Amino acid sequence: MVEELLRRIQQLESRHKAHDRRESHKERTPFSKEIELEPLPRKLKVLNIPQYNGDSDLYDHLDAFNVQIDLQTSSSLARFWAFPTTLGDIPPAWLRRLHLHNICSWEECQRIFIN
Repeated sequence: MVEELLRRIQQLESRHKAHDRRESHKERTPFSKEIELEPLPRKLKVLNIPQYNGDSDLYDHLDAFNVQIDLQTSSSLARFWAFPTTLGDIPPAWLRRLHLHNICSWEECQRIFIN
């Protein structure tokens, strides 16, 4: 009985830590509160485009990304979450440089990335 209670406590603590990590991430996001509140599409597929690593043409990458994501969704939030997955090793450094809750549109995100 005691072992079962200890196991259950560990499960609850694990869930609480995962929730804290998600909440902590929300506080560090560069996306506006309105974008964060937008629901993600239920079935967003991995985009079939080459990773951008800084060696290829940035505009070609953005065009390929926009074509692929437009086929799946019009959700701004989906764009914001899917885009870094196409950037190879670039996302962590790029995302850390962005100001908190400062990006309010996909167009703005693209402009910031280009610059």
